[in-house]
Amino acid sequence: MIFIFSQLVIRISFNWFVLPHRAEKQDILITKNDYKTIINRTQNIMLFTYWPADMVPDSYYGKRILTFPAMFYITAGRQIALKTSSEIEKGGLFLAKARDVVRVKGIYYHILYQFKNDNNLIWLIGVK
Repeated sequence: MIFIFSQLVIRISFNWFVLPHRAEKQDILITKNDYKTIINRTQNIMLFTYWPADMVPDSYYGKRILTFPAMFYITAGRQIALKTSSEIEKGGLFLAKARDVVRVKGIYYHILYQFKNDNNLIWLIGVK
């Protein structure tokens, strides 16, 4: 009986003190806030993910620059599936890896928001 009671006290104290601290520091909560910001900034505006034309898509992931949770939260929040484009067009909004955008010549863009996704710096850019 004492053993069961001690296990119960340990479990309750773990839930009380450790889990809330872990939840605050977890990346998924930070990225959910990033997704909410992107959803709010791009509501009712066409949003594309940029995939460079000279890059070969992965055999498994295809032309995916975001993780599956990122794609899910953004698509669910906007209620529109993300489309992929290999050309950055004027007047468009794009989610793109920073290293890919820097390589593109002859476009003028402004960074509306940036966040890390799967160790990649992702920019939400507007093209002038």
